[in-house]
Amino acid sequence: MSASKPVTASSFPEYDNSAPASGMPIHYAQSNKGVFNALGVEALLRHGNPFEEGVMTNSASAMPVDKFLTVPFEELKSSMTEAVLKEAANSIYLPLVQAEAAALAGDRELFSRNIEIAGTILKWSADEKSICLSTAFWPNLLSIEYLLTRIICDRRTTTIKVSAEDVRRILPESITLARSVRTFNGPLEVGAEVSHNLSMTFRNMLVVGAAIEEHLRKTGKLPGKLGELSGISEKELLDVYDAPLEYRTKGPDWELFSPGFWKYDKSLDGVDFGLGVPVIGTISGPRTDSVWFSSLYHKKRTELFEKGIVNEGTKFQCKLAPSTIVRGVRD
Repeated sequence: MSASKPVTASSFPEYDNSAPASGMPIHYAQSNKGVFNALGVEALLRHGNPFEEGVMTNSASAMPVDKFLTVPFEELKSSMTEAVLKEAANSIYLPLVQAEAAALAGDRELFSRNIEIAGTILKWSADEKSICLSTAFWPNLLSIEYLLTRIICDRRTTTIKVSAEDVRRILPESITLARSVRTFNGPLEVGAEVSHNLSMTFRNMLVVGAAIEEHLRKTGKLPGKLGELSGISEKELLDVYDAPLEYRTKGPDWELFSPGFWKYDKSLDGVDFGLGVPVIGTISGPRTDSVWFSSLYHKKRTELFEKGIVNEGTKFQCKLAPSTIVRGVRD
């Protein structure tokens, strides 16, 4: 699809932005950027233009993705847009929203252009000389990772298909290796180390997940084991501690798991399929660097941010709190 050619509504036969995002906690719905990271651009477009202030708290009508893609950014004069453009720490939001909308539309050229801009911003925030390294790098990295989880597992024919090589290009290993010397030598050292390890493992999971979906498209079935995947290195089949990624399937769905160093969650053996925590990074609760990625990942994140809790009553419980996400069951 040409980026210069006008997009019509008929170009998106499988695109649906009519369903309301009901039940979303008010404290979270007030942040357009937060909703994008949690639920993606479709949730924002159900309420109008993602760059209008208060989109998630007013009754604006839905904006179809075709209309959004053809609205020049120069014409967006809302205070929300101005704040995004002026605030360096938020600058990655604009190209990522445009990138995901382009991905839904099947416009690979526009997707690639915007994801490249986002990658440049990520590299800038990873620069050791950057004053916002400790505050901007991890959120920027997570924003890109969460976007990739949605696109990789989106099996609609209109959505572009992201390959393992695409993930490697978007998230080069050198980026996920980036560290803040200031953070690792300070009181947040443990939290930063956990975030780093999770991102390293999750980057491999994104590569492998893209390869699994590509295998499914080519053969019509999921691989019986990860060794059947072509073009994946042995290193990419390991977590950051050099332990093999666990893999299992159920019907059309698959999941990957790493118990991490502390092995708070020792294995998924005996655990119901799909019972994973759809969050990357340091969250409140038991100290753990276990990480899970699945074809059900976005479905579970949607459930978490619309209902406020997933996996209730289990050690994999994940619950929204006013300023964080609480992991595990507390007495």
